[in-house]
Amino acid sequence: MICLKGFHALAFRSGRTQALLTLNSVSQCARKYGVQVKQLLPERQFQLPAVPVLFESERKRSDALQHASLTLPAVCLYAFSNVEVIGGTELMIFAGKRAAYDELALGNSERYGCKAFGIIVSQGFGLHLPAIFNQQVLLSYTPNPTKDIDRGILLCKDHSPNYYHWLLECLPRAIVAMRESAYADYSLLVDEELPAQNFQALESIAGGRKIIKIRRRESFRVRALVFVDLFSHTHDNYGKRAYVDDLVIAPEAVALVRNAFLPEKAPSARKVFVARDGARYRRLLNETRLHALAVELGFEIVRPEGLSFAEQVAMFSRAECIVGPTGAGLTNMIFAPEGCRVLVLAGNTEGANFQIFGQLGYALGHDIKYLGGSAERKSMLHSDYTIDPGLFKTALASLAEAG
Repeated sequence: MICLKGFHALAFRSGRTQALLTLNSVSQCARKYGVQVKQLLPERQFQLPAVPVLFESERKRSDALQHASLTLPAVCLYAFSNVEVIGGTELMIFAGKRAAYDELALGNSERYGCKAFGIIVSQGFGLHLPAIFNQQVLLSYTPNPTKDIDRGILLCKDHSPNYYHWLLECLPRAIVAMRESAYADYSLLVDEELPAQNFQALESIAGGRKIIKIRRRESFRVRALVFVDLFSHTHDNYGKRAYVDDLVIAPEAVALVRNAFLPEKAPSARKVFVARDGARYRRLLNETRLHALAVELGFEIVRPEGLSFAEQVAMFSRAECIVGPTGAGLTNMIFAPEGCRVLVLAGNTEGANFQIFGQLGYALGHDIKYLGGSAERKSMLHSDYTIDPGLFKTALASLAEAG
């Protein structure tokens, strides 16, 4: 607590501004300021089947989360004027008084928060800052008053450097916004810390449009700003129970990305193990051993972080089988041919949500299963874990032979 308070006390010395703002949803701000709104998709229902999971302790197939019916919210495009945007988040500031951020304004106050600013809804002022209380939110950021941005499409977002969030939450918004002829001369506003592959994906569809990078927590005023609602979302759940609606992957978002990047059909011939042996958290402790078993069965070990975006698309567009630890690299299954067989490895922790890739696999028409392993700390969501090698070999052999 002392360190956190000291950090905020030093904010003024580093040129940061602290602002106490009223929290609203994006649609509330749109109504208040009378902006132009275009509905792209209506609210719709989404049926989600249970995801088959084989747990090491049970030695039998089980269902992590049962069949569910989800509501996908409407997707709208907004044309705002004179809005402040902040690098590292999609949160927007209106008239220096209101913060628009749907994850907090519309989310369950006991479960969700804003990771970019460390905001947890159940916190109160004076405990951990920044925080939110009684629909007031305290932010600390660095204003850049020297240069406004004339026209922009907002693609900054919490977690945008993560490949999963970028492909499913940011790129679909970019694709639909750039289709609107009224905004043909608008720049694309992105987070400065985007990895090369994320930037390459955007650049390949930008058609020479200007891309402006914004540093984390730095704010700019945008005279004319286009904002598109999230097709898909992944809430930061600070509880210990997983809920199906913690994340929603819209089939429309998946289709937009596939149609934008997939090459012409190629034969499905590759068996791919998506390695995550360079991870610093949620590590698969015996991954090296599993690599050897996978190679014996004809799988190639692939480390997506060492490939360009185009190389990843080319590789996974020919995959007939994909296996790997849960992580952003598995998002590449979005480029695999329909019916690809996928095995996701994960620790059986208390807060594990096996729908993260279950929903994506279902939207793609893939045959997707999970294999759960023993977590070192079952109560820790991102605990390190191990997978039983014998169970893995059996599951992988079944996967490889299913075609």
